[in-house]
Amino acid sequence: MIKYFIMLILFPAAIWGQSLDADEDSMFTGNSTVVDRTDNSSDAQEQKKFSISGEINSVSGYMATHDFVLEGESKDNILDSYVVGTFFADARLTEGFKGFGSFEASYNAVSGEKEADVKELFISFNINHAAYFQSGKQVLQWGRCYMWNPTDLINIEKKAFIDTPGAKEGVYGLKMHIPFGTKFNIYSFTDLGEAGKADEIAGAGKLEVLIGTTEIALSGWGKKGYEPVAGLDFSTKILKWDILGEASVSKGSNVEKLAEKNGILFKEKSKDIIAKACIDLGRTFDIGDNKDKFRINMEFFYNGDGYEENILDDSDMYIYEKDVTIEDSSGNEITLPGGEKKYFLLGNNMYEPNYYSRYYAALFTTINKFIISELAYNLNVISNIEQKSFMISTGVNYQNLSDFNMSLMFTGYVGERNTEYTFHERGVDVLLTFGVVF
Repeated sequence: MIKYFIMLILFPAAIWGQSLDADEDSMFTGNSTVVDRTDNSSDAQEQKKFSISGEINSVSGYMATHDFVLEGESKDNILDSYVVGTFFADARLTEGFKGFGSFEASYNAVSGEKEADVKELFISFNINHAAYFQSGKQVLQWGRCYMWNPTDLINIEKKAFIDTPGAKEGVYGLKMHIPFGTKFNIYSFTDLGEAGKADEIAGAGKLEVLIGTTEIALSGWGKKGYEPVAGLDFSTKILKWDILGEASVSKGSNVEKLAEKNGILFKEKSKDIIAKACIDLGRTFDIGDNKDKFRINMEFFYNGDGYEENILDDSDMYIYEKDVTIEDSSGNEITLPGGEKKYFLLGNNMYEPNYYSRYYAALFTTINKFIISELAYNLNVISNIEQKSFMISTGVNYQNLSDFNMSLMFTGYVGERNTEYTFHERGVDVLLTFGVVF
């Protein structure tokens, strides 16, 4: 009975601010809807424990320009070196109560900059083991697919194609999980980030049901002044293939896009129905006596909020409704009252990688125990289908029993100039990482 009482009282708080009249980088994630670091086993509930763990990575990167790849001109190539440490503090108390923190410190050898940040800091508690809560700054997995999550309007950072060392930035709020056995779950998240007033709170809710081997969830997100977003996600298995999918729809866009009228550029939100959808197919293959030797995931994404035309390739000159400030190749700031569309897009922080156009596809492959047991080989590709623009990443990862790891990754940018993955003039990136886990 207490579950239903808690659900009735707290679930409306998760959708506070939603108007009926009225953002979205391990290679393969699991199928659980929300990451839950709470250990509810009896041993964890009866013993107090405190542990510190983490990892330290030394990274060296070299960026070669498109001109260097084609003509050998190296004056604009860039070398970057830094070290980053991520530390986790985990305090487990009795009865399933817990405190968790994720902290990051970094030093850049080129600029000399030192940074320290709190990525996550939250407490976990429960009411009579009927409802479970996490309050504080936290990272959630709200969605099914690996690369694109159209139902996730909670997390601050979107997943990146190139996974670099470091922790993800959490969002401040209250997560609630009410399980009903193994067949039915209720999740909610009350987003308090940057909410100085009660009507600035955002909320999301999810109802998840297990039918056989298929999980299906309905979700919703809302905030005052924004269009409410409805979502559907699922996971199932057919003939050894894991099939994941999710989709969202809203009566209008919640993202400002570039618009033009009479030669003047300005920002506006679309009033059209915005639909987004992603589907992911993946499985592992045994080869010889090696179990799970090869892993493949294929993902397709439709972004109803993307641009139909390639505005990055528009060289015409326009007047800007408001001046924009951009950085030149030397890092100096320049204020522009007008110019090309791409500078208006970049100067207003309106360009979002992998969400710029409407149709995308990605392929992720891993060969485990490659040559030797400690080595894994990766080949990954992402494509802006409409612009025939690609990022191709390949490399090896080494990890031994002493928790030392090393990776060497090459990323190439392929396509005509001024397409999504070539407009910044990058040709090839090389990334060498040494790390220890403790």
